Amino acid sequence: MIVNIGLLGSTYLQENVLVGTVERNGISSTTYIKQFRNSYQFKMSNSDIHNDRMQNDTWHYTFEFSRLERNRYLLVNEDDDTHLSRHRIFELDNTCSLVFRGPEKNTSSNVMLFCQQD
Repeated sequence: MIVNIGLLGSTYLQENVLVGTVERNGISSTTYIKQFRNSYQFKMSNSDIHNDRMQNDTWHYTFEFSRLERNRYLLVNEDDDTHLSRHRIFELDNTCSLVFRGPEKNTSSNVMLFCQQD
C-alpha cells in the first residue's frame, strides 16, 4: 500500500522534457517542451542554416492541453496571441514522436520532431 502511494505521488509530480530539431527549406527549427501535468511550456527557435551569423527568431508559449481523441490534442492559452492550437502526435518509437500542428494536412511546414530527454 505504501509503495503504491509513493508511486502515485512520484507520477503526479513527474515532469517530462522533450527536445527536437527539424531542418527544411534552409531553416533549422528547434523546439524545447517541458510538460508538467496538463501544461506545456514551449520554446521554439528558427535559424537560417545558410547564414554565418547567428540570427534566429524565438518564441515562448505556455499552454494547457486536453486530449480531443487518439493522437489529437487541443492546446489553449488565453493570455497570448496564440490562443488555440491543435496538435496531432505520432510516436516513432519509445522516445521520439512526430507532431503536426495547425491544419489537418501533415506537411514539412507544420511538423516538429520531439525526443524525450533523460
